Amino acid sequence: MENDKPYLIRLKENIDDRGVLTPIEGAKDVPFEIKRVFYIYGLDEDSVRANHANFLSAEVLICLSGACDIELTDRNNSVSRYCLTEKNEGLYIPKMIWRKMSNFKKGSIILAVSDMHYDPDEIIFDKTVFLKQ
Repeated sequence: MENDKPYLIRLKENIDDRGVLTPIEGAKDVPFEIKRVFYIYGLDEDSVRANHANFLSAEVLICLSGACDIELTDRNNSVSRYCLTEKNEGLYIPKMIWRKMSNFKKGSIILAVSDMHYDPDEIIFDKTVFLKQ
């Protein structure tokens, strides 16, 4: 179900008297095989993260704790905004979408899963260059 447009993914929750377990399986719960997982924490409320686009890789971002705003821009300079607050909700971001994360609540932890191993050469840090692609 991979797509070239961003969209929200509702993750399953297995709830019982012991608590909640939310599984994330590649090509099942997210629309790709997972090659890399990382998380972001220790954020100030005025922190800005990402502020780049990826030539080749797609990601799903999940806010495990706290909340954050994510602004996405496509190559037509069309902007969409999301606020991640739910632990069982992920934001699918396909390749070639500019992302900017901000407005972090105290104690926010953002989990990212990606369809590629890290490659610094596939990241675009100049928005003007991105919009010309």
